[in-house]
Amino acid sequence: MNHRMILCLTCFLWSAFDFVPRLALGQSRDPEYYQLLMRDQVRTKGGSHITGNVGVNAPQGLLNLSHYSVVADGRDLVGDLVRIQNSARAVNVFANILHQGNLATIAGTLTQPISPPIYAPEPLVVPDPFDPANFPPAFPITCGGPDRAGATRESFVLTPGSYGTVSVGSNGKLTLQPGTYEFCSLLVVKYGGIFVEAPATINVRDVFLVGSSSAFVPVGNPRDVQVNVQGYLARVGSYSTFNGRLFAPNAKLRVGGLALVTGHMVARRLQTDARPSFLTCGNGTLDGGEQCDASAPGGDQACPGSCVPFGQPNECTCPGPPPTTTTSSSITTTSVTTTTTTSTPTTTVTTTTTSTPTTAPNPNPTTTTTQPITTSTTTTLGGTTTTIAPTTTTTEPTTSSTTTTTLAVTTTTVGATTTTTTPAPTTTTTVATTTTIAQASTTTTTTLAVTTTTVAATTTTTTPAPTTTTTVAATTTTVQATTTFTTTTTLAVTTTTVAATTTTTTTTVSTTTTTTLPLCVPAPTSITSNFNGTPIQKDSFIWFNSVLKVQGLGSNPVTIRFDSQTIQFSAAGNPFVLNVPSASITFSPTATLATTTFNTVTNEWETVLPSSGLAGNDFLSGLAFQVPFNFPGGINPVTWSGTFSSDTPGVSINWAWTAAVYTTFSTNYNSLGVKPVDDNMASVYHNSDHAGTPENFKAFVTGGARGGGGSDFTGSLSGTTGVSCP
Repeated sequence: MNHRMILCLTCFLWSAFDFVPRLALGQSRDPEYYQLLMRDQVRTKGGSHITGNVGVNAPQGLLNLSHYSVVADGRDLVGDLVRIQNSARAVNVFANILHQGNLATIAGTLTQPISPPIYAPEPLVVPDPFDPANFPPAFPITCGGPDRAGATRESFVLTPGSYGTVSVGSNGKLTLQPGTYEFCSLLVVKYGGIFVEAPATINVRDVFLVGSSSAFVPVGNPRDVQVNVQGYLARVGSYSTFNGRLFAPNAKLRVGGLALVTGHMVARRLQTDARPSFLTCGNGTLDGGEQCDASAPGGDQACPGSCVPFGQPNECTCPGPPPTTTTSSSITTTSVTTTTTTSTPTTTVTTTTTSTPTTAPNPNPTTTTTQPITTSTTTTLGGTTTTIAPTTTTTEPTTSSTTTTTLAVTTTTVGATTTTTTPAPTTTTTVATTTTIAQASTTTTTTLAVTTTTVAATTTTTTPAPTTTTTVAATTTTVQATTTFTTTTTLAVTTTTVAATTTTTTTTVSTTTTTTLPLCVPAPTSITSNFNGTPIQKDSFIWFNSVLKVQGLGSNPVTIRFDSQTIQFSAAGNPFVLNVPSASITFSPTATLATTTFNTVTNEWETVLPSSGLAGNDFLSGLAFQVPFNFPGGINPVTWSGTFSSDTPGVSINWAWTAAVYTTFSTNYNSLGVKPVDDNMASVYHNSDHAGTPENFKAFVTGGARGGGGSDFTGSLSGTTGVSCP
C-alpha cells in the first residue's frame, strides 16, 4: 500500500487497479461547481439519475447515494461521510469516511481521506454560503401586497412587484414578466405551471411549492432565473419539472419521484423520492465536459441545430453523422511532358548480324561495330509505376521490291526481324510500349500518350536484338515477307542524347457515393379517423402524434423512415393540410436506452431504440399545431398519410396515430420531453405514460381532439394499419 501511495504522489497511474485511494488533487471549493450543494445532507431514493457534481458543505455532513442510483461520468461526490448503497454507481468520490454497499461501483477515483482544512475544521466552500453574513442582498426577504389565487384552468400574468400568497390553480398557468418579485408564498397546487420570462429574480419569504405534475419553466436563459427562498420548505413534486437557480439556505428541499430538475440548487438538506433526474444540460451554461448546450448563448456552436437536448441520453453532446454506405474509387491520369531529343553525329558502335539471304551482291562486306552512347532521364511524380504489356503488331506476309536511292544506299538483311521499306514520308501514330535494346545498355520507355513517328524516304529497320549492318554501294534491296513487332527509325549512325525529362504525373480523385435507404413499400399508407365531440379553443395546441410496432427485426441494426407525411381535415368549412416532420427510427442491438430527439437541421424526429425487450408501442412522429380559431367538436374525417421505407427487407410495420389538446405548448420540439416508448423502464421516463407523451407539458393537457384531458396525455389511438417490406 505504501508503494501505491508513493506512485500516487508521483502522479504515476497503475491501470491494473480499478481505483486507488490517493491524496486530494484539489476538489473544487467553488459553489458554482456543484449542481447540488447542501449544508447538512443529501439523501436520494432508489434509481436517482445525477449528471452534476454533488457536495455536502458542513463537517460531519452526509451524502447518501441510494441503491440503483447512477452518477454520470466525470462527476464528483464530495462529503465528510459518503454512502454508496447497493448496486449504485458513483464516479469520483471525495470522502473521509466511506461506506460502499454490495455491488456498488466507483467508476472513477477515490480520494480518502480529504486533506484538512476541508471538514477539519472548515466547510467545503469558503466563504460559507450558508453563513447569513454571506446571503444575497435580498435577505431578509419581505413581502406584502395582494394575494392571488388562480382558478382551475385560469391563466394570468403578474408584473414585477411585491405580493402576498400567490397560487396557481389546477391546469392553470402563471406568467411572470422580467423583473424582481417578492412573494410571501408561491405555490402551484397540481397540474399547473409557472412560466418565467428571463431575466427575473423571485424572492419567497415562506414556502415555494411546485406541485405534482406541474412545471417551473424559464422563457429565455435558465441561468437568468433566480429563486431565493428564506423559509423552511421548498418542494418540486412528483412528475414535475424545474429549471432555474434555487437558493434556499434554511430549507429542506424535497424532490418527488420521477421529477426532472435542471439547474443549480442550494439548500440546507435534500431528500428525494424514487427515480428523480438531476440534469446540468439545459441550465443556460456551457459547463465543463459538455460539447454543447443549446440553452446557453452560443452553446451549440460545435454543432449548430443538432446539439442533443437536456433530458436525453448523451445530452449536451454533438451526435455523429448518420451511417452511410460510401464507395470510393480513384481515377489515375498519366500525363507525359514533351521530350526533346537532340541527335549529334558521333562514333556509334552497332553490331549488326546478317543471316537472311538477300538478292543484293556483297562484294565488299564491311562490319561496323558501334557502341551507342545513350542517356535517358525519367522523372516520375507520385511514386506511381505504370506497366504496359508489349504490343505485338502482326503484318500479313507480303512481298515487295523497292529500289531506294539514298546518300549511301544501304541494304539491310535482318534475321528474325522486321524490315519495312518506306518509299515516301510517312507518319505513324501508335499507342504502345517502345523498347529499344542495345548491346551495352537497355533503355525502356513507357508511353501512355500518343507517339508520332515521322520517317523520311528511307529504309526503316527494326532491330530487337544485336544486328549486323552491311553497307555497300548503290544496290537494289528486296525484302522478304516479314512480321513487324516494333518500329525504330534509323537515319544514320548517330548518338541520341535525351536531355529532356519525361515526367509522369499521377492524379488520384476520390469519388464519394452515398447510398440512400431503399424504399420497400408497395404504396403510401394513410389512416383516417376523427376527433371527439369536445370543441377546441383558439390559441390552444393540438399535439398530433403517431406510434408504431415493428416485427421481423434481426440481430443487425434496422432503420425505418416515415417521410412525405401530411394531416388533412376541414374545420368550420376551412380545409387544412399540415406537413408533418419526417421521422427516422433506428433499432439497434447495442442500444440500452430508448431516446427521441428532434434534429432542427434536417427537420426530422430521430429515435433510437433497443432491438428487443420493449413493451408496447414506440414513438413515430409528431406535430404541434396551434389552433387559429375556435374549432368545433367532432371534426371528421382526419387523415394522416405518409410513406414508409426501410434499409432492411422482411420487416412488418403496424402504426396508428392520435391527438391531444394542450392549453400551453411549444413548437421547440426538443423542449417537450417526448417519451419514446410505452415501456416504463426503457427510457429516462420511468412511468406508465404512453409513447409520445410530452413529459414537460403534461400539466397543460385538456380535453379535445382524441383526448379527454386529465392523465390522457396523448389521446386515444386510431385504427391500426400494417405495412410490409418484403
